Amino acid sequence: MADTILWEYAVQTCGTTFHAPQDEELLATMNNLGEQGWEVFSVVQLEGSYKVRLAAKRPLSAPVRRRSSWPS
Repeated sequence: MADTILWEYAVQTCGTTFHAPQDEELLATMNNLGEQGWEVFSVVQLEGSYKVRLAAKRPLSAPVRRRSSWPS
């Protein structure tokens, strides 16, 4: 059986309430995340603004125990 992959996640918001991010800003942000090993898997424009939220993930390099509100 294959080992379970554990992930860590990051969220980055670009733009402002009144100005959408320029393509260059999004590209620089995504390239910066990629250089750190993150893979962007979601891009969403926030309701009521021009902000864009990026969600990224990467495999954990070492086991980490996180607190969880879910029962064990």
